[in-house]
Amino acid sequence: MLGTTFLMHKVWAVSDPQMKQADMIDFLKNTALVGALPMLLAIPQPWPFSLASR
Repeated sequence: MLGTTFLMHKVWAVSDPQMKQADMIDFLKNTALVGALPMLLAIPQPWPFSLASR
């Protein structure tokens, strides 16, 4: 996902301000998801508040 983020959202190459802002939003959303992934994977299962039966 991180590699695709840099390939798809080339914020540094866009000259139109509106397109640059829209691309930056998508770029930052993807990087936030990449950052959250290791944290979510580190939670032991079953999660304390999961809906799965115990």
